[in-house]
Amino acid sequence: MGEEKYASFINKFLSILDRKIRSFILAEKILEFALEEVSDFLEDIVKESFRGNKITLEILFSLVDLLESIYDKDLSKRVHDKIRNIATTNVTLKNLLHPPPPHKFLKKGEIEITDVKMDYLPLGVKRSMAKKMDVFLLRRMVFEKDPIVIKHLLSNPVVSEKDVLKISSIRPTTQAVIKTIYESSKWINYYSVKESIIKNPYTPFRIALLLLFYMKIQELEAISKDETLHPELRYEAKKIILIRKTKTD
Repeated sequence: MGEEKYASFINKFLSILDRKIRSFILAEKILEFALEEVSDFLEDIVKESFRGNKITLEILFSLVDLLESIYDKDLSKRVHDKIRNIATTNVTLKNLLHPPPPHKFLKKGEIEITDVKMDYLPLGVKRSMAKKMDVFLLRRMVFEKDPIVIKHLLSNPVVSEKDVLKISSIRPTTQAVIKTIYESSKWINYYSVKESIIKNPYTPFRIALLLLFYMKIQELEAISKDETLHPELRYEAKKIILIRKTKTD
């Protein structure tokens, strides 16, 4: 990665654990670099992430936070405006900067699952209920599509990993629901949640691609064969498998 060149930035970045501040530090560096330097820097980040470099994976995560406008939308727009015209031959970086159109996957057998009684409740009531410490009530709310309801559920100490996996695996769902889980600094750290998000074809492509780098070979092989997922995502999984296996040989 040429860590000597970026040593000051990396040391500053790694000294901060807060996800939001990390994204601001990365944005500052991207806006400071000349466009060609940004291109070289991001290409290095992606290449090292393929090899499982933990430092570059953290930086890549912050990059996606910026591109998905998780925190400061104005700052994210400035970053978008800066890097939208990057000329790169790195296909993975291109997919991160400019995700391909959604995959027209088969929806055969998908049934909209809801709780009929919950459907008739006002949204404000459901948002309030999602904060209650009633495990049976909360488990009836995992099918909700309102991102604020989901955000309250994810913050509720009664909600378990099993519940979050249920929310993240439901099909059909909305990108807003998946993105809300991704935004949760607590739950996105769970390997099982990352895997579940990737395997949901409704997940925003950029987020699925990022989380792909955290997967082990076994999960990558399953993802590469899952025809409900975007062809480009399956292709990226195969590339990671090839590079990781070559590295260990």
